Amino acid sequence: MGGSVDTEMKINEKKGNIFGILSFFSYISSVIRDKVKDMSKIKRYCLYSLGLISIGFIAVVGIPALIHGFFWVMLQMMLFPLTTLVILVNLLLWNYLYIRYTENKLKKSTK
Repeated sequence: MGGSVDTEMKINEKKGNIFGILSFFSYISSVIRDKVKDMSKIKRYCLYSLGLISIGFIAVVGIPALIHGFFWVMLQMMLFPLTTLVILVNLLLWNYLYIRYTENKLKKSTK
């Protein structure tokens, strides 16, 4: 009889252990459920941080590159003034043609 009582105690311990594990998982699932409701806040904060990182990247890398490019173009304009004049006239001509084309297209589409 001593062996059967010992076996029953082990079975009860296992049952208690199983119910303890189930109660733990039910607690964890309710905590996860509550936290999933806050996921929209987490997503929003991730998007905000991504936006701030990209603005910082543009500020650190993009602005100095634009300044460098501007002064390089100014240097080229001082070194080669005739070439610069030809390029600017060409750009202005194409810009004029584009403006005229889009004005005509808008006039036709509004009629």
